[in-house]
Amino acid sequence: MDWTGNVPPVRPRSVSFSSLESMFGDSVYISHREGNGEPDSKSQDLAPAPRVSQPAIVVDEAKWRTLSSFLPLLHLLSAFTEVNGHYILSGPITDDDIHSFQEHAKHVKEFVHHPPLAYHVISCSNTPIDPCNAAQSTAQPQPPFISSSVFLRLLVHQRTSLLPSLERLDVTHTTPDLQTILTLFHTPSLTSVELVNLPDSPHLHSFLTSLYSESPGLESLTLRGPQRIPISNLSKIRELKILQKLVLDRVVDIGDYTVLQGISQLQYLTELVVRLDPDVQGGDLPAKSQYVPLEKASPGFAALELLRISAPFRLITDVLRNIASTSLKALDVAPIFYQSQYLDREHLKKLQDVEQREYDEAVKRLKNVSRIQR
Repeated sequence: MDWTGNVPPVRPRSVSFSSLESMFGDSVYISHREGNGEPDSKSQDLAPAPRVSQPAIVVDEAKWRTLSSFLPLLHLLSAFTEVNGHYILSGPITDDDIHSFQEHAKHVKEFVHHPPLAYHVISCSNTPIDPCNAAQSTAQPQPPFISSSVFLRLLVHQRTSLLPSLERLDVTHTTPDLQTILTLFHTPSLTSVELVNLPDSPHLHSFLTSLYSESPGLESLTLRGPQRIPISNLSKIRELKILQKLVLDRVVDIGDYTVLQGISQLQYLTELVVRLDPDVQGGDLPAKSQYVPLEKASPGFAALELLRISAPFRLITDVLRNIASTSLKALDVAPIFYQSQYLDREHLKKLQDVEQREYDEAVKRLKNVSRIQR
């Protein structure tokens, strides 16, 4: 009641149909009744039709086990078509479409995307400042682009991941449309991920930093360059509690052991490959090196059996000093040597000799290593 004594009208709350449906399921529909209490013709039109059981679909499991593109699945949708170089949905997604999509998608175990070289830029400057200068590159025609609206509309009908049984994801030189949907590959069944030469993007960052929560069963993670990604993309790798294999191949620039400290605490990590780019890590050494050798760190790599590392001697030494594993069988080391315009040859040689002695001492403390290659 307001100051005039009038009772203000009550405004009905707006409730979305989707929220009602989530609460009441199929019982939600609009009912109009005539004076005699019987539903009128409108209510009969608006009432949901009785559910019809979907016919069984026979799927060739071997054929659908491995996909290299989403196209085979998307072509199961009756409205999926190409218009002016773009794949779109030109009509509604029917119940039969969804049933067919889901019955086939649940048999996909591997997604291996290695697009032909003709789809990519085949000549790039590949410089740190401008890794792919358009003025110096020759591009080949791209395949039709899958509109992101296709996946958005699919997700409206999905109650699970698009590929709910996916175990292995292997993507090289991702196309723009695939890069934008990387997070759609998240699924609890995922055990192996290999990403090669993927450019840094918010989509990649989101995918990598949420792997631990969306795919906690991941056992193998491989990231290869030469495209670089920020070190922040690795911040959540230490949360992959059952990770057994990790490969970082020319994809990040690791300045010191701090980055690897968290990774070293993974209890089940048996294979570690770290390869840094010599053009970056072994470049010019200033008069006073910025690298600070690690003095104290918690021992780690408790289960490590194989270590392959190509890095500056100091980083290699810090890794070796902190290996707690007694199961290390193979050590493959490729040291990167610095050059310097600030130090003369004699002083540079002394510095390298010191690093060599520290490395040799770190190797001596390792036990049960049957193969050391350098």
